[in-house]
Amino acid sequence: MSNLISIPPKQSQSLPTFAQSLVEHITGHDASIHPDAVTPDAQSLAELRDKMVASNGQSLAPLVAYYDQLSFAMSKLPTELALPLPWYPLFSIPPSQASFATLGSFPTGTPVSVPNLAYERACVLLAIAVQHLKDGTERDRSDAEGIKGAIASFQRAAGVLSALLALSSSTSSTASSSKLVIEEHWAADLSKDALTSLINLALAQAQEAFWLKGVMDRLKNGTIAKLASQVAAYYTLAHEAADRAKTDAWNFPINFGRHLLLKSLHFRAVAQFRKSIDDLSGNRYGDEIARLELADTLVKQALGSPTKGVEKSVVKDLQSLQSALTENIARADKDNRLIYLAPITPVSSLPVIVPASMVKPTSHPQPSTPPNPVFASLVPKEVGIAIKVWDDRKREWFREEIKDRAEGIDGTERAVLEALNLPGALQAVAQPVGLPPSVLAKAQEVREAGGVDRLRTSMSDVRRVARVAQEILDETHAILEDEEEGDREKREKFGTDRWTRPASGAVNAPYRERVDNLAGTLSMAMESDKVVRTKFSEWEEPITVLSGSERDIESSIPSHLTPSLNSTESSTLTDLRRALQVLEDLKAVRRHTVEAAQVTIDGDDVRDEVMRRVGDGDVEKFEEVFEQRLEGFRMFKKRLVENGNRVDDTLDAVKSANIAFVQSRKQDLRLKAREEVLQRLDAAYHKYRELSTNLQEGFKFYSDLAGLLNELRDRCKEWVYARNIESQDHLNAITFGMGGMRLNAVRPGVFDPKKDGPLRFG
Repeated sequence: MSNLISIPPKQSQSLPTFAQSLVEHITGHDASIHPDAVTPDAQSLAELRDKMVASNGQSLAPLVAYYDQLSFAMSKLPTELALPLPWYPLFSIPPSQASFATLGSFPTGTPVSVPNLAYERACVLLAIAVQHLKDGTERDRSDAEGIKGAIASFQRAAGVLSALLALSSSTSSTASSSKLVIEEHWAADLSKDALTSLINLALAQAQEAFWLKGVMDRLKNGTIAKLASQVAAYYTLAHEAADRAKTDAWNFPINFGRHLLLKSLHFRAVAQFRKSIDDLSGNRYGDEIARLELADTLVKQALGSPTKGVEKSVVKDLQSLQSALTENIARADKDNRLIYLAPITPVSSLPVIVPASMVKPTSHPQPSTPPNPVFASLVPKEVGIAIKVWDDRKREWFREEIKDRAEGIDGTERAVLEALNLPGALQAVAQPVGLPPSVLAKAQEVREAGGVDRLRTSMSDVRRVARVAQEILDETHAILEDEEEGDREKREKFGTDRWTRPASGAVNAPYRERVDNLAGTLSMAMESDKVVRTKFSEWEEPITVLSGSERDIESSIPSHLTPSLNSTESSTLTDLRRALQVLEDLKAVRRHTVEAAQVTIDGDDVRDEVMRRVGDGDVEKFEEVFEQRLEGFRMFKKRLVENGNRVDDTLDAVKSANIAFVQSRKQDLRLKAREEVLQRLDAAYHKYRELSTNLQEGFKFYSDLAGLLNELRDRCKEWVYARNIESQDHLNAITFGMGGMRLNAVRPGVFDPKKDGPLRFG
């Protein structure tokens, strides 16, 4: 019988709707893809999955074939599915195989279902590692070739598990799309501690096989002691990590931990035994006796520990070692009393046996591109991500460097002119009766844009889409609350010892965080709406006047008849009018620059360049591509900077001309009243444009937010659907009595015992 531990295969369930769900998943994310274009590939991947499930973990080939195709498909597909993907935790098997149940923390056979392709691939990878472990334990270790094959299998298992452990340390925000990221809440057997325990188990069994080869090759006893010391170290690390991996929902079987503890104590004793032989040959008689007694103490500690459920071969190895120690202690003690008379060395003074590791995890090969890869015609996921990043980047650049810069120049100009009461004062003097042409033009523009009624309608539309967003947010929150309440009720009804699945409050944390973030965004947006409504209330009256007919506008402006201007006043008026016209010309240039930049940036398509980079495997240089693209837009920024400088110079000229203009005017109350009304109408025109922009942006913001909330709501519904299926499975298992199976019961077939080579006890 084998004295190595074998782990039962990690298994899944068949999914009849897997192919259809993939098709809906793909077409749902890209409406341009017709279902018929991806259905054959989806069916091919589903067939590979069915073969993998049907193999029941008895063969490596179906696992690797499905893993390679799934990995390639994930380079093209979003990872989150609407279909829950069920996998049984380690040491748990489907209910259909209950008669062959192994000892584990999930004796009910309830699978853990997660609607995520990354979870699926993580479980497949863990199943591959378990298969390598199984292959290693089944090797015939009675000859060198068998030992070599066992070591290779165990090292491959450690390599696969190490790759999983590295990925469990990654985060979604930093891992590239080619990587598999393990989320903490998915499954306990994918936790860092569980993987660490399995890695050290694989290395311990590989090192034990190497130690056996050293014994068979009759290496020096000092060397064999170092090899045994490292075996013990690996088993100790595996045992400690297994203890840390324990949760309310899952833990390693009791006999698994007992096996690791006994193996650790056994090989600590072996190391001391072999070193004692080395000490005898080196005439270190006090060290020899001390090490023999220490080894005997360790063996007694192991045999005094619970051994129920541990393979008999492991206990037999310890008993054989104990017999050898008893004989050697008697011989050494007699020789020392009669011949050597050496003082026995205190254990604390014994030289440390330095472990010698001869094994390491074999690098897990990256999944190869399989023959006839599925979904090869789809655009790689990296392309979609890069295009989205670029679209966000260029929009942000346009907003900060073009739109905000132009609005800043407009605002500076408007503030200066309003402080100088321009152009109202100039219009009042230049045209004391009737409507100035500039007022007529601005009024015409406001009327064509819909006037004050358009603003009122837009505000109503903004309030409507804001309410829709709030309703979707409330519904999403209610979906999570209802699911969590249902889980809480079942937990209270059955108790945590039977209702062992992770609590909703812990598992739904990412969704709640997203809901809270969007709720905060919505709240801030509604506060901004209040500012816009206040602004409208302040300017509603003059905007209403500007929206009216020419007769209505003219009747609102006081008339004033003045004598003809003298030559000095006329010259001053001409200078001021010319400076104001320059400002108007510069404003027109700014508008044209902003519009041209908008058209250029909207029309920029980075797809071909990104596709080329992905094809060359040069995905790390996307940032370089983006910078090169932005460089082509910087001419628009340069034009605005130059325009702003000219505006500053012209405003200085306006201020100087206005001083002379004010001094040349006669103080007249009716003239001043006309100036104020004209100036307020001019300001109302700018406020109208500002409010129109605010409301357009607000409507777009709430529409986009409603889209995000819709997507979040749908994802929450999918998640709750998966949780409900899992809950029903769990409930069925409890209802049919499987939930009462004892976790500490010993069941046959835990370690798949096999015979192995000689001299394994020491």
